[in-house]
Amino acid sequence: MGKDLNQIEEAILAKIQERAHSRTTEETFLVKALRYQDLSSCGWLDFPKFSRALLPYTSGVSEKDVEAIFERYADQGSLPIRPFASDFVSGVRREEQEAPEPMYQEPDLSEETLENIKVVYDQGPRGTTSLAAVVRRIRQLIARKGIRTAVDIVQHFYSADEDVDDQLDMYEFRQACRKAGLTFRDAEEVSIFEACAETKGKIHLPTFLKLLHGEMSSARRSLVERAFAAVGGNPQDDQSVVSPGKLKEHFMAQAHPLVVRGELEPGYVLAEFLDTFSQLAHVLGGCENGMVSWADFHAYYDVVSSTVENDALFDLIVQRVWDVKTKAWADGDVSPRRLVREVDDAPSPTAEKRPPPHSGPSVYTMDSPRGPQEHHRRFGRGPQASAITKSSIVFADIVNTLQEVFQRLSRSISLRGLRGWLTVVQRFQHFDYRRNGTVMRLDWQRLCRGLGLGLSSEDQEQIFKELSKKKKGQAMDYVECLRILRGDSLPEERAQAVDHLFQALGTDHVAPAELKRRFDASNAPQCLLRRKDPRQAEQEFFDAVDFFSQGAPFDVEKFDEFFRMVSAVHEDDDEFRLMTTSAFNVQ
Repeated sequence: MGKDLNQIEEAILAKIQERAHSRTTEETFLVKALRYQDLSSCGWLDFPKFSRALLPYTSGVSEKDVEAIFERYADQGSLPIRPFASDFVSGVRREEQEAPEPMYQEPDLSEETLENIKVVYDQGPRGTTSLAAVVRRIRQLIARKGIRTAVDIVQHFYSADEDVDDQLDMYEFRQACRKAGLTFRDAEEVSIFEACAETKGKIHLPTFLKLLHGEMSSARRSLVERAFAAVGGNPQDDQSVVSPGKLKEHFMAQAHPLVVRGELEPGYVLAEFLDTFSQLAHVLGGCENGMVSWADFHAYYDVVSSTVENDALFDLIVQRVWDVKTKAWADGDVSPRRLVREVDDAPSPTAEKRPPPHSGPSVYTMDSPRGPQEHHRRFGRGPQASAITKSSIVFADIVNTLQEVFQRLSRSISLRGLRGWLTVVQRFQHFDYRRNGTVMRLDWQRLCRGLGLGLSSEDQEQIFKELSKKKKGQAMDYVECLRILRGDSLPEERAQAVDHLFQALGTDHVAPAELKRRFDASNAPQCLLRRKDPRQAEQEFFDAVDFFSQGAPFDVEKFDEFFRMVSAVHEDDDEFRLMTTSAFNVQ
């Protein structure tokens, strides 16, 4: 129990360290949080107030465990605030619990076990410090602040190297950490120095930064190599270089996923790339003779990779901003369905075509036209007169084709995600009183009005007439309507992706439970790009699977039909690729 409680305390402390400001210590931060509940200013808390104070940091921790922590530090049912904060942050009580028992109480321990206990005891707190956990915590902290902070931290550590020997002693290391806003406990510092030491008492700076940023996976490295090749470089040749101007020319800020979604401006993304790339090259001494080599490009994306934890998002960002071609459109210049917001080349409103110049009579002219006034009301208005402007300009009525109406309806449904498709089908079935796949005219109009599908009365009538021909104009075939909205088939690349996913999830059929089990909402495009809550996205997907499966496994035809709706929701090729690969952990 003591070991489990120690792990819980470490997890709570990690959350406190994440929230603590860089200019304050964890102890001070914790004291302030506890004093907020000390309304009488007595310096002591009972358990209910203690539990409320730690509520933001004890998510997932049972009340029983919180009470056990309280009992560990409390004195007769009351907990002193400042002594608790000091002991909790330093880990004194945890170390006491983890200290080995006296040898006379453990007569059955082997010599090897006793030796291991002695080693841990001699090491002190660092013996129970996980270096991987420390690095992961710091990496997540940096990732939340972005690439600019990550590059600034590299500069802070190199600036602290006053001897310019790529080594830092403890004083220099702590100075760099203070400027970078990073905090380590004594045991964590000892672990870092032992892992990155080149000489006694000093850490090798490149080794530490490599540990901090981590290694890129083979898939990420391969993608970065393809990106460097896309700008004209050769990652296999150490002498291959590209100019900074060419790098800037090929960087497509307007294709960045967050720019496409309107969350960032293209100018901001481009400036961030240019600033951070040049800053890192200056710090590391790269870009010799003003040219960018593969080593410079790789070093930059080592840092970028450490700030993007999700593999799918990293793949999407690099593939888009460097226009890395995929197999489906390798012969073209750009993906045919890629959503790119062209900002610089946007057409000017004044460049649009204007109506023809007015040549007839007008209410704004004071002079009477020559000749007889044939536009007089006695003779009736001629064909060139408009009832709105009293001029010769006639506004033509825009008549939507049936195909355009169906496309607009499909887009309106898809904007609401899979829940939009689920709701439409449910409403159709609700109004199908005869259970024969049809709805009456008034029910169709009521459905459009209730769901706000954005169809005019003329559009609704156009669809109803087309789909009620087989019923002699009495009822509309909504099954045929749904088939038209989904489409008969997917494009070749998407069909192959769906087939590959089907084969990965099953052979002859896919059980709904298996489809839901394999779905990882955190890797889905709606969460990566649109900041949707993963729990909400997961529930929406689960509801759609349960409804459209009707309790039976998905065969090939039903699976393809389901993913035609998914394809309509994710119009962009890259998004659909994520939805059929990363979202289900399928390569």
